[in-house]
Amino acid sequence: MRVPTPLTLALCVTALVPAAPAWAGEQRTPPSEPPYVRETHRVERVADQLREEPVFVDPEISPVVSEEEQEELADLLNEAEHPVYLVVLPMNRYDESTGDPEVFLHALHHELGEDGVYLHAEPATEVSQRGFHMRDSVIGVPIPSYEVDPYTTSPSPAEDPAAARMLTQQVTGVLDEIAAAPSASPQSPTPLAVRYPGDEEETDTVASEVGEYAQSAITGLLAGAASVGALYVIVASAIGLARWLRDRYREARGLPPVPSQRHLPRLLRARPAPARPSPRWLARALNTELRRLTRELRRHQKSEHYPAAAAALDTATLISREVRDDQWLVGAIVLARGARGTLRGLPATRRTTREEITACCMVNPLHGAAHGPQTPPRYPLPFDGPEGPLCASCAVSGTKRMSRRVLCLRGEGTTTVHYQRSGVWTETQYGGHDSADLGRRIHAELNVDTEESHAG
Repeated sequence: MRVPTPLTLALCVTALVPAAPAWAGEQRTPPSEPPYVRETHRVERVADQLREEPVFVDPEISPVVSEEEQEELADLLNEAEHPVYLVVLPMNRYDESTGDPEVFLHALHHELGEDGVYLHAEPATEVSQRGFHMRDSVIGVPIPSYEVDPYTTSPSPAEDPAAARMLTQQVTGVLDEIAAAPSASPQSPTPLAVRYPGDEEETDTVASEVGEYAQSAITGLLAGAASVGALYVIVASAIGLARWLRDRYREARGLPPVPSQRHLPRLLRARPAPARPSPRWLARALNTELRRLTRELRRHQKSEHYPAAAAALDTATLISREVRDDQWLVGAIVLARGARGTLRGLPATRRTTREEITACCMVNPLHGAAHGPQTPPRYPLPFDGPEGPLCASCAVSGTKRMSRRVLCLRGEGTTTVHYQRSGVWTETQYGGHDSADLGRRIHAELNVDTEESHAG
């Protein structure tokens, strides 16, 4: 990852300084003619959705109103005797309607072009109120105008407004009032003139305060950025010196240089892993890899590698359900990681007739992919092991350190080096060899074992 320079950091921090509000230094009274608001961006966004269904819930409030409740509210409004539109969104005095729901609803009616009962709801913020504040505007509907109760009876303190479906209860009450209302001549009232507090008198004061705040914020943030930049230079210099000393030491000892991993994607870099993982650690790591592979498949549904990766997901999921011994869990983790790399188009070290497989570190397959060119070099493994590829970290480890990093697995009452076991994973080096029938062999062994367990 490229680390930003101190100058870049300073520029980025400066860009985050909040600009003075648009209302500073200008007239702040909303228009008295349609659409009644200073700008219509949010009004148009709400109107676009109301043309599809009669309920709009702002994403900021969506956690309080579940999708199920939104569907329930849409069904209720569609069955109402008169057109009813419900808008659930936050208001504040500096928005396009000066924080007045009535102004916003009239602007919404102007944009939508449909007569009806327009309802606005916003979650109550008072401690004593746990429902929704509601306002309405009856425009062009043959019923008398009325004021809905802006408050609601609070649920018990233990109840959550979303779980209690407070909005549905309130809207149901409003619909009952609309159904029982007598006939009247349709009216099209205009909203009351609303002004921001202070208006012209406070304009100069507010603009001055905003300017002072912006100036002090910029000064503080630039000072912080300079400190961060100085710290970055110190740390980067220390790391560079340590790497230079390490390379000189290895060169004097005749050791190979440490391979750089900066050019490698994160998925192919060597990662730390325990040499003697517990079954619980392996099961948790496998579940994590399965979730990551599932998300990756959703992002790459049109990839040519999708079928092979989906098959790997099925195989790894089957292994997790069968709860095999530790080596099977390790093999499933390697399989899921290799499938993710294939979906991302990472370079593969082996190509079979059906899929691409990335060789893994044979000191500990949990370290990740082997380093090197298309065909990575093979090294003798400790404890009289065979030759195999290594990750970048193990490739520069001494014999003693490499022996401590070898993966040892438990099984049948003993702990053994993973590559000294027999089976499909050892024979194929976890997929590193050309093994087009790896998936078939895994399924065959699992099916045999499953049938035997059922027979027992």
